[in-house]
Amino acid sequence: MNRVYITAAAAFAPSGTSVDEIFAGIALAHSATARLESFNVDHFPVSHGGEVRHGGEVVLTPAGTDRKSFFIEQAVGQVIEMSDFSRYAPEKRHIHLGTGIDYFDIENYVNSSRALTGEWQADCAHSHLAVKKLAEKYDLKGGQSANVAACVASTQSIGLACRIVRSDPATAVVSGGYDSMLCHLHYLGFYKLGALSDWTGDPSQACRPFDKNRRGLVLGEGAVAFLLESSANAVPERILAEICGYSSTMDAWLVTDPDPSG
Repeated sequence: MNRVYITAAAAFAPSGTSVDEIFAGIALAHSATARLESFNVDHFPVSHGGEVRHGGEVVLTPAGTDRKSFFIEQAVGQVIEMSDFSRYAPEKRHIHLGTGIDYFDIENYVNSSRALTGEWQADCAHSHLAVKKLAEKYDLKGGQSANVAACVASTQSIGLACRIVRSDPATAVVSGGYDSMLCHLHYLGFYKLGALSDWTGDPSQACRPFDKNRRGLVLGEGAVAFLLESSANAVPERILAEICGYSSTMDAWLVTDPDPSG
């Protein structure tokens, strides 16, 4: 059976903007949560989160920028740069990514005349547009998709990529995921749900999911991109990992619930 390998990886995360930097942070038990800098949180009861940092400094983007799309563009660019994509015909190059809900610049919207007429599209950036843009930029004509299945979106996208490569060894697939929960709209939503951490101490200690004194969710952002290739084409020296299998137990009963009969 054709085997599927990960041959390149890139990441933009609160703990760093390279795979090596992120692993080094994990080894040192480095916390990547701090007081937010990318947007004004002075009026929020919760002011901490995990922002993407480069060289220890928060990566800032212009107002109205969809941060998650910016990060995945950087990550995919790195993966393409470290790969020999020219070996594959454009029709054999795919991109399948998992992501979150569409970006909406609510602050700009509510302060504009558009809020009076309900014309919100100008302040919205649809999540799939980043995938489309990347496919066009790198001539990925084999297929593209943006999976928005919430917490499992990236895993499902990587699973799809695995199946594509396994079924056609001549293909190469860029896969992974990207999201940013760091904006007024997301903080408002999770706060109203009562899910956000109300930790008032050192922000670096706010994310403590397995602690008996845990206080709730800490939101963050980031992007990761992998290149998946078959055993027929992967350069042995570039193999980082093997994907041995993938399955999904979603039975389509409801978007939130499985079939109660099992």
